Amino acid sequence: MVLNLSKTLVVGDYKSFGNPLYEGMSSFIEGLVLGNHEVRRFDLLTKRIGPCDNCRGCNTSEFPCAYLDDFNSLAAPLLEADSLVLFAEGDFSKTLENALAKFTAFATHAKKEPHLQKVYLIYLGTELGEKKNFPSWVIALLNIAPDETRAFRYDRIGESEKTLLKSLGQNP
Repeated sequence: MVLNLSKTLVVGDYKSFGNPLYEGMSSFIEGLVLGNHEVRRFDLLTKRIGPCDNCRGCNTSEFPCAYLDDFNSLAAPLLEADSLVLFAEGDFSKTLENALAKFTAFATHAKKEPHLQKVYLIYLGTELGEKKNFPSWVIALLNIAPDETRAFRYDRIGESEKTLLKSLGQNP
């Protein structure tokens, strides 16, 4: 018997392990697992991803990106995912910006089209910070996916927010 699980890629852009966003992301993933989703977790804190130079080297070698950095381990899960969930706090990191810029270029030149059906951005910060800090590439990413694209903003992530994120993970 083959299970046809929904594939969800969860990308975390936080400043330290154990902080509230990390804990919220873990609760969300717990909900995904309880909801029988296949989950890939990618923590940007430990990754090194350089900027996209638009060199058009995507897929011209055995690697998705001509530059050998950690994007190459993220590319295949991005193409295979049904859902992409980004957890970010405050200002978006350069690593997240680089990863999404490379994904945009890579998806354009990929031999196989990505089949994202949902994109969620779960953002820890103030409403004012959200309006000020959403760079154009985040807006472009949120416009890539179909109508099932949503952004959720939290001023803080405590126990009640973790419970909410867990239930959201079970029924994304």
